[in-house]
Amino acid sequence: MAKDAKVGQWRAGGTAKPAPARTKAKKWSTVTILSLLLLLVGGGSFSWLLFMFFRPLPRPYFAPFLVSAFQKPQVPPVPWLENDRKALVDGKYFLGIDANGLTNPTLEVLRRGLAELARRSSGDAVVVYLASYALVDEQGTVQVLCTDSTPETPATLLPLRDVLESLKACPSKSKLLVLDITRPLSLPGPNGVGGDVADRISDEVKANKDVRTHVLVSSAPGQTSLGSEFLGESAFNHFFRLGLGGAADRSRDRLITVVELAEYLKESVDRWAFHNWGLHQRPVLLGAGRDFPIAAVTERKSIPPAAIAKEKGKDKEKAKDKTDAGKEKDADRPEGETYPKWLADAWAQREGWSKDDDLLNAPRQVRFLDTILLRAERDWRGGVPPEKVRSDLEGRMKAVQAERERTKPRALTFRSVGQAFASGWRPDPELVATLRGLIKLNKQRDPFLPAAAQVAKRQKATEEFLAKFKDKISLDLAGTIVFATEEDRPDAETVRLLNGLARDAAFRDNGSGYDLVETRFLLYLAARLEAEAGPLELAEQVARDDAIRQAWGVVALSERANNQTEALEWIRGVLDEAESRRHLGEVLLQADAAGYASWAQIGTVWKKALEGDGYALVNSAEEKIHNARLAVRRSLAVLPAYVAYLERVDSLDLENSWLEAVKSARDTFPLLQAPEPGGDGPAVVTADVLGPRNNELKAASDRLDKLRDDLLRPFRPEAVAVLVKACEEGDADPGALRAIDAALATPFLAPADRARLWEASRDLALRLAALPPKPEDDSAAKALEDSGTASRGSLRRAGHLVALLDLVGQDVAPLGAKLDALSARPELGAAPWNGLMAGLHEAWKRMLDQIRKEGPWEDQDRPGAIIPILATDD
Repeated sequence: MAKDAKVGQWRAGGTAKPAPARTKAKKWSTVTILSLLLLLVGGGSFSWLLFMFFRPLPRPYFAPFLVSAFQKPQVPPVPWLENDRKALVDGKYFLGIDANGLTNPTLEVLRRGLAELARRSSGDAVVVYLASYALVDEQGTVQVLCTDSTPETPATLLPLRDVLESLKACPSKSKLLVLDITRPLSLPGPNGVGGDVADRISDEVKANKDVRTHVLVSSAPGQTSLGSEFLGESAFNHFFRLGLGGAADRSRDRLITVVELAEYLKESVDRWAFHNWGLHQRPVLLGAGRDFPIAAVTERKSIPPAAIAKEKGKDKEKAKDKTDAGKEKDADRPEGETYPKWLADAWAQREGWSKDDDLLNAPRQVRFLDTILLRAERDWRGGVPPEKVRSDLEGRMKAVQAERERTKPRALTFRSVGQAFASGWRPDPELVATLRGLIKLNKQRDPFLPAAAQVAKRQKATEEFLAKFKDKISLDLAGTIVFATEEDRPDAETVRLLNGLARDAAFRDNGSGYDLVETRFLLYLAARLEAEAGPLELAEQVARDDAIRQAWGVVALSERANNQTEALEWIRGVLDEAESRRHLGEVLLQADAAGYASWAQIGTVWKKALEGDGYALVNSAEEKIHNARLAVRRSLAVLPAYVAYLERVDSLDLENSWLEAVKSARDTFPLLQAPEPGGDGPAVVTADVLGPRNNELKAASDRLDKLRDDLLRPFRPEAVAVLVKACEEGDADPGALRAIDAALATPFLAPADRARLWEASRDLALRLAALPPKPEDDSAAKALEDSGTASRGSLRRAGHLVALLDLVGQDVAPLGAKLDALSARPELGAAPWNGLMAGLHEAWKRMLDQIRKEGPWEDQDRPGAIIPILATDD
């Protein structure tokens, strides 16, 4: 019964009261078990916390080799690398740092630092950071520039394969090589052609066969490293630091590994580049090394670009609020927000140098001035301290100015206005206009003004005109007379007026009004008029005035023609014939010859000397030769410098116009070559030959000028206004930023337009950087291309150099065939490209040997004349 009652109580839900002793034991057992479990869990957590906070931090051996400045002036400083260097050091991302190569190492220092890697132990982690320029040599290998490197001298360059071999020889099992050497480098000649360094790095890493080293490259093949002038840093270095500061910690374990950092950079740098420039830059990780931690996250040490841009934008808005009469105070604007006045003034000086006379007499100095100004602007925009840029620019401009003065035509005591004109002298336009007014006044007869008053009025105007020459020389008066009578040649009455001016003028050097050929001829004409026996009939007066006009035109024109030495070989025969007719006309105009020939007969002689195959043909030929030479020099001043613009824009029309202009300039060179002298002396060109040649030269110069105008259209004020407006529109477009950057890479903008474009691009860049990036289209990002192929950019650069070498007279037919083959099939691989590069280097050396042999060329028209224009200042 007891048993059944117990069961019924459990089912009914009753509680059975256990014995006191047993209940107490069970309670303590449970507590003990729970306590042990809590102790186990708590101890593990505590141990984990101890491990997290007291674990050994990654202490890789960090060897940075940062080359930002170079001893050779043709190599520009690396933009923003000084800022990158400072931020990398100040951030203290690596606990162990070898500072030997931190600041512009020479080749010797860099090799010694790389050799030190062999002394590291197998347990050390090693990070080598190499930042500089690099180029692809004629063998197709990557060469890194050190601070003492000369791009044309292979022995002064550091082969990338030597860097890779040094890493391979390092005993460490955990190695990372960071290569920030894909920054764009502009150099003359073949060294600037194979500039797609990223295309070749993959080949060299594969050939090295190092299974223990990771190689992190700042951009993928076909790309270059980008940055922000207005944020003052490169994109790769900024995100490299941002990643080490914690942004790359995807696993949230407060450690940054090589793979984590590479994945972060691949996404972040490319997203930034596409958002801010509309271009791609995707860092890539090469090699087969093992993943390892390189940094520990303690605190965020880098500010994202958007935050920097917003702060700079706030500074700009604050500056704009400080106004004076509605205008912004320059003194209150943040440094770097305005285009420097000293640089704008230098560009204004260059604008004066680019006039026709300088292009003809000192084209090399004009091109050198372009080079040093572009260099100064690039350095300033790239972060070099403004005071250093200004000092360097002023020193170089003084040197170029001295060279320009040296090559200017020597000051002469001119025998005629025509000779002075041929040497570049020009009269004061205000004096010319005043004399034209005086001539007009001398012919006027006012019926409402008494004759005596009219005479007094003319006399006063004459005295006022002559008073202007007391501080001048006789050339000033003679030149004023010649230029004032160009369009309206003088009749007998005007001759008397002009001769009176020459007779009565007084000059500061006590010279005579008859010191020059043209004014002496006025004296002859006046004497001939005085020798007339009596008044002439109306018909004879008309014939006299016509003969005087013909004679004056011949004298003024012949003095110019006789002093155009550049065309003498062409026009010698025709000029001799015209000179004999002029001599006959002068004999008939002598006062003693009065009455021997009628004015009509005299006029006929002078007309034959002027028209037909006389001085008119001579002057036309000289004018055509001068214009053709000028058109060629203008083209040579534009074509090489234009390449920088072509390589930054994608315009098939401009590309075709440029190639056509190169061909037109090349075809014009033979037309400017003087006829070869024969065995009996100088070649004689007849009027029958000279006439058609005039037509050919005119057509050639017109064609060249038109093509040049087409090429310069993007740099005119109206095009600049369109670009500025594009920067100010609501939708920020990085395409406008690229277009401005391309325009500023040339010397073709007006000084005021340069400043406008730079400031507009600054505002646009800050707006872009402050905006959140749009969702990325991964399909648009460039994947790693097949190694060994020539990129489109390299092929374009090679095509431009082939065209310029053709222009200077080099045989480039084999190079053109190789270029065509590669353009049709870029996948052919490295061998054809290396063959093309070797041919380019050979043609370039041959060209330099030619110009060294020929010597100075400023006064010559030959294909070699372009050579110093292609070169930079050294």
